Amino acid sequence: MARHLEEDTRKRFAIANATIETCAEFLSNPETHKATNGLSERALYLLSLLYIPNNIEGVYDLSQKGVGEERIPYIITHPKEKIRVHRKIKHALHPFQYEGLYGSMCDIEQQELTEAKFEKRLKYIRKSYKDEHGEDFKLKALASLNADASVNSPASAIGLGPKGTKPKTYILRGSPIIVGDEMALSEGEGSVLFHEMVHVDQDLSGRLFLEGSKELKDEKYTSELKAYRAQAVALSIHLGVSINGDSEYNSFGVEAARRTVNSDDDPFRVSKKLFKAIERNGSRLR
Repeated sequence: MARHLEEDTRKRFAIANATIETCAEFLSNPETHKATNGLSERALYLLSLLYIPNNIEGVYDLSQKGVGEERIPYIITHPKEKIRVHRKIKHALHPFQYEGLYGSMCDIEQQELTEAKFEKRLKYIRKSYKDEHGEDFKLKALASLNADASVNSPASAIGLGPKGTKPKTYILRGSPIIVGDEMALSEGEGSVLFHEMVHVDQDLSGRLFLEGSKELKDEKYTSELKAYRAQAVALSIHLGVSINGDSEYNSFGVEAARRTVNSDDDPFRVSKKLFKAIERNGSRLR
């Protein structure tokens, strides 16, 4: 049994490293950097921060010693496998989130926060994370998400508002965890992992969303539209083909529909018309 686990770990380690290398090569074209407005260049940097966490008795340790706080866990899995992880509360947020989070808090509270006040709010966010998720939790299997890969960024909540007003609840996505199906990532040109790296970049922004707002409701779709756009543009350059709705590539169908339905003034608008256009192309917006 132990030998089987060791062999499985080595196999997943090799697949993870191979897919990182494939994605890095996929994103190395300067034309892609320009066409994606620097997103591919940013993704290349984030790829260098990925690491494969240790699996100890079926639990992935996301707070293992010797791994820098800026590193991002990357787990290779099977579609129906439920991932169990351990992460210390102090690692609930990623260091890259602090700058954006600080700016968002200052805007919402209409004041410049001292270091002590900011740390107090970070402590509250970590408490919210602890209450909601704890240090040991499970990630949904990819099959249940109908996905080849996903970024899991467990959310926290915090009450914020200008002095003298009743605080409103804001939602923040935590430090990201990438989970990918070994077959889907191994067979691709690198675009699937790039799509997930765009989501990692989005979650590292430290952006706060007002609970119950239309912005929060739409965000899961707008974030996908942005990721599919970047993926489709990069893939079209890599393959030397145009983006069209009849392609076998899901990202092409989504992006072609977006370009047809939405205007340049509101490029990532969410609507039933857009969803229907994506469906007509045989694609899906998960």
